[in-house]
Amino acid sequence: MAQEWQALIKNRTFDIVTENQQGLSPNRSTADKSKFMEEPIGCKWVYRRKINSDGTTRYKARLVIKGYEQREAQHGWNVDHMDVVTAFLNPKIDRDNICISLPPGIEWLETTRTIKAESLVLRNALYGLKQAPQHWYEDIDGFLRSIGFKQSAEDPNLYLQLGVLLLLYVDDLLIAYNGTDRHRVKQLLHTKYKMSDLGPARRFLGIDSEKKEDGFCISQQAYIDTILRRFGLLDAKPAKTPLDPQLDLNNPHCEDKSIDRKEYLSIVGSLMYAALGSRPDIAFSVTALSRYNVQPLEMHLTAAK
Repeated sequence: MAQEWQALIKNRTFDIVTENQQGLSPNRSTADKSKFMEEPIGCKWVYRRKINSDGTTRYKARLVIKGYEQREAQHGWNVDHMDVVTAFLNPKIDRDNICISLPPGIEWLETTRTIKAESLVLRNALYGLKQAPQHWYEDIDGFLRSIGFKQSAEDPNLYLQLGVLLLLYVDDLLIAYNGTDRHRVKQLLHTKYKMSDLGPARRFLGIDSEKKEDGFCISQQAYIDTILRRFGLLDAKPAKTPLDPQLDLNNPHCEDKSIDRKEYLSIVGSLMYAALGSRPDIAFSVTALSRYNVQPLEMHLTAAK
């Protein structure tokens, strides 16, 4: 315990706070004081016995926080959804010197003039061009930086500005805000690109969200219905637990036949997306099923269903 405690002190894992400081660290600003007025989260020691390579025994102690006591962060922010129209057509690619053939039916499309040429030289990116995604990302990344956003060191798709968070996924943007700065950001985006303002975020990457008084409620009901329909399980009976705890998926004496591996991988992959999005309760089950991706048997397919 003493060794673990000294390691925590050496790494400056926390600041020592006196009763009079009301949870405010000496390194925190007064403006942050309200964030640290809540009841402290509990912690406990976890003890383990380890076996060394030479067969001797050593004991370890780990200080862990009781994460289940954490409360949800409540900031009262709103989230809006915006979409860039024909995003890949925005970046200039003059330097690439790419020629394309005339599109089929051009004589019907060009009603006002006749194009007498054998090919076209691209000036802007076009969908299907291999470097189009990179050019688009360079274009919007440079623009967001020019209007005061900073790229997060943790997630390159997250851009930060005082009072505004912007999440970028190709041509879809989520803008989280706690004030009126979003109007300026939206206006600048409209000036640079042709944008669709979809209002408060309701669906993003297959995840539905609904603003509540105490935060956001997210779900993937439409997505889950889709995969149930895809694998013929709309009429299946629900189970109380995601995986039967008595089921031994690694039974060496099992004589089950092999199954269609492609179908099994499709089911597991679909479940994994749900687990990552809004269903962490099935995460362990998906992990257990993923161990048999190489050679799944019929019992694994049954467990997946």
